[in-house]
Amino acid sequence: MKTRLTMMTAALAALALLAGCQPTPERGVVTSKNDGTFEAALAATPAPAGEESPAAGQAHYADSFVSADGAVRCTLDLDAPALDRALPVYRAEPREISAQEAERVAHALLGQDTVFYEYSARRTQEELEQDILNMRRYIGDSDTINELFADDAAGAESYVAYWQERLDRAEALYAAGEDGGEPVLCDWTFHPGSYYADPVEGNFSAQGEQVIRATAQADGLLYEYTVTNLESAERREHSISLGLSADQAAAPGGEEPPADGEMAQARAMELAEAMDLGQWTVRSCTVYSMENGVFTPGERGSRVNIELAPVVDGLPLTTGGEPSLPQEGSDMYAPRYSYESIFMMFHGDVLEQLTYTGALTVTETVSEDVPALDFDQVVDAARAYMRQAAPMYAALAEQGGYEEREVNDVQLGLSRTLVKNDPSAFYLIPTYTFYSSYRAFNADGSPGTVDFGGGAVQTIAPQDGMRTVVINAVDGSVFDPDKGY
Repeated sequence: MKTRLTMMTAALAALALLAGCQPTPERGVVTSKNDGTFEAALAATPAPAGEESPAAGQAHYADSFVSADGAVRCTLDLDAPALDRALPVYRAEPREISAQEAERVAHALLGQDTVFYEYSARRTQEELEQDILNMRRYIGDSDTINELFADDAAGAESYVAYWQERLDRAEALYAAGEDGGEPVLCDWTFHPGSYYADPVEGNFSAQGEQVIRATAQADGLLYEYTVTNLESAERREHSISLGLSADQAAAPGGEEPPADGEMAQARAMELAEAMDLGQWTVRSCTVYSMENGVFTPGERGSRVNIELAPVVDGLPLTTGGEPSLPQEGSDMYAPRYSYESIFMMFHGDVLEQLTYTGALTVTETVSEDVPALDFDQVVDAARAYMRQAAPMYAALAEQGGYEEREVNDVQLGLSRTLVKNDPSAFYLIPTYTFYSSYRAFNADGSPGTVDFGGGAVQTIAPQDGMRTVVINAVDGSVFDPDKGY
């Protein structure tokens, strides 16, 4: 039976990117460029064992300042974290997901007795018949085509050719008596992505992609499960995703289940332990409502989005979106590779979506106790960044509005940075991540709005626990998760 892909994977990726917004530092702020400074600091001699670090006190930091352009008003109100442990530096590499892991995780998520079938995009005669009718309608709807491509004859021609190509395939399959075939048990073997290609839509898999795709019924719900390993000159991907099929509703009618953040966090940690992919901690928990496919944060939502961060030697790893592609001609930066993280979305007590990305393995301990800056120096570096940081919404500043960021939390952890001229390796370095409460205001002090024209006015939602800046604990440089260095 043909199943259709859910759009929730894309929605979760968008939520993850929103949760990790961090403006690019302006000129004048020291940013890490792998120029040898960090390596030199690694080679320095650490403080003698037992000697108290200046960062070990519980000093309180409280002051206010305004960014250079006046658009961001910053407040510091936080305690220095106690530094009562050695700070390690590790070397790590992307890790392929094995077929055994793929099978183990699948059953950990949906139950040991759940039967998984090989994913198939083959259609029944009835489905092909409906597809043929739809595509003939698309091609023959001249009014819509003229409306879409009023002054673009080439675009209209491409549009018709796109559907005609698919119509020809569907008609050929229908004439050949294609009828979906019998379900086949998943054999937990990786295949080229083209193996699962849709016979009507065609093959859109990446070169070198190795995939396991399966479907399963659990608690009356139809799920799709995909495991991907991909390595190319442009990017790497080692990921696992599970989601309800697009036409499958978790709560088909009736009243929406209320969101329960605490229950979702507990359930997420339970599933993470069962998946057995290392140690994890909750990075964020956000309640969302969904209307017409659009996710909006709010306390009265019915869905809970959980982000889990990996933990190495008791230190959580900084997470974010997918690092941007390296600049052309650069020899410093590795191919694009997502940060290791797990995202889960719950609808009531139902797991609707899970995505595990950026599988990583530690290959070497570079330093068991690297010399670290005292926390005063770390705070100074954070202040310098925030004084130069651009507003999240330039349009708001152009309208005379402003943003407020109250920096009220800081966490010691590890961040994954790139190793110069080695596209297959990363450092896991100690960093301090500063979090803030974010609010936006119009010039008159009312809640911030942005006018995009045409009557589209957006109210800027407040955020708590927003990542503001990440500071390298070794050399004081700004670490930008969106760039990977």
